[in-house]
Amino acid sequence: MTASGTTGKKFKYGPDLKPFPKLSYHLTREELDDACDAQLKAHFAPKPPAPSKEKVHEHVSQHFIDMAAPADNQKDSDYVRSIKKSYLAGQKESSSSSSQAVGKKSGKTIP
Repeated sequence: MTASGTTGKKFKYGPDLKPFPKLSYHLTREELDDACDAQLKAHFAPKPPAPSKEKVHEHVSQHFIDMAAPADNQKDSDYVRSIKKSYLAGQKESSSSSSQAVGKKSGKTIP
């Protein structure tokens, strides 16, 4: 920082700079038509071809394919294991109690 308080950044001024282009509402009808035609031609001009895509190595793509495949030995969550356990316990209980249920009545008996 200089003593005068400026940051030392120098600005150019004078006749060597290009003047600003005329604003559209300051143009004549012919100039405005020419400017519009130039903008339209620039906008709808053929675009250059897109750059070619980068080639991905075969072992890299195969790695991600392998990672996306489901694992063979996935463990069940705690919730699923508890559901299976209670279901199997219910099946064992119902199969053993069905043979005993023939001679046994359920519910309260009044003496």
